[in-house]
Amino acid sequence: MKGRIAKSARIRSVLAAALFLLAAAGSALAHPGWGIVVDSRGNVFYTDLAQVWKVEPSGKKSVAVAHVHTHELYLDSSDNLFGEHLWYVAAGEQWWHRVWKLSPDGKLVDVIPSRRLTQDWWEGLAVDSSFVRDSAGNMYWAAGLGKGQKAIMKRAPDGSVTQLAGGPKGDADGKGAAARFTRLDRMAVGADGSLYVLDVGRLRKVAPDGSVTTLARGLGEKSGTMLAVQPQHYLMGLWTDSVGNVYVANYGARQVKKVGPDGRVTVFLRARFPYAPTGGAVWRGSTYVLEYMDAVGKARVRQVSPEGKITTLP
Repeated sequence: MKGRIAKSARIRSVLAAALFLLAAAGSALAHPGWGIVVDSRGNVFYTDLAQVWKVEPSGKKSVAVAHVHTHELYLDSSDNLFGEHLWYVAAGEQWWHRVWKLSPDGKLVDVIPSRRLTQDWWEGLAVDSSFVRDSAGNMYWAAGLGKGQKAIMKRAPDGSVTQLAGGPKGDADGKGAAARFTRLDRMAVGADGSLYVLDVGRLRKVAPDGSVTTLARGLGEKSGTMLAVQPQHYLMGLWTDSVGNVYVANYGARQVKKVGPDGRVTVFLRARFPYAPTGGAVWRGSTYVLEYMDAVGKARVRQVSPEGKITTLP
């Protein structure tokens, strides 16, 4: 009898472990996090979808914010760290969301309280909120203004909202409402104030006056070593440096692509199985790349020095 009980317990344990791995795999492969930032003191913060980690310049690693399902992160000019927490309530089949802020002194508060998300929540952080901001405090986000509409919205520091670019769904360069977008995904602001967006494998540049140009096409691809990943997740994080280069985490092909101001595309960094890049940040000439491991969702950060030396953070 005791033997059967022990065997049953072992079976339950194995099944539980298998279910955990399957759940982790589904979460990681469906939508890994791309949030990674570096503050003015060189502290690196990144998400692994379970918590936000902090790695100090000394190499010390600790949990900065525990128990948060965060996809993206943002740092303001005062080193305040902002992140989201997204969760699902099965009882009501509802998604809930909040935005938190961690100050440099370690104080953690909610800046957007918990709220149920609408069916349009995926159009932005929470439709009317975004971590994409320029140095002047303008906020940008993607919006569907009706059936077949794709536009970029801009909110000024005084609260006024304008449609910067876009209109009916399509693929065309132009100024303001003459521009066309197919699917607006990641966004990043460059040092010159231009907004860069990913649009179904295309990198589009939106000037402050709303003029849209396409810098590169065909960026999204999938390598033969990747596990199941949806096409909309082939490209993940997007970031810029101080000289006008744009970096794209090609998660599907396990590489970081670098797009120069002239549109020239090169491979900046390759990841080896089972890791793939999802996001990045540049600080004092060094590039920090967030990578996720297949199946288990484990995250790591690799640093590329200005000289090209690659090291893995603790």
